[in-house]
Amino acid sequence: MIAVDVFERLRAAWLRHQSPVVDHLRAGLTTDELDAVEASTGLVLPVETRQWWSWHDGVVPDVPGTTMGAGPWELLSLTDALKYRPG
Repeated sequence: MIAVDVFERLRAAWLRHQSPVVDHLRAGLTTDELDAVEASTGLVLPVETRQWWSWHDGVVPDVPGTTMGAGPWELLSLTDALKYRPG
């Protein structure tokens, strides 16, 4: 799968730069878990979304060094990301 290759290249870059986020990535969601999110929310998750959260479901929360960039950019779990959707 092409997306997984891209994600693994991202992980490799984090490793090269000794980013602590790599040590705190959660396991990815299973197809059944993603299907359950769709069923409970009424959403249809795009293929790319399913690939992203099946790779890793964000990072362990509240671990120093797991935010990135110039601000608090975080790798959210799907559950946490849904808290920010409108409606």
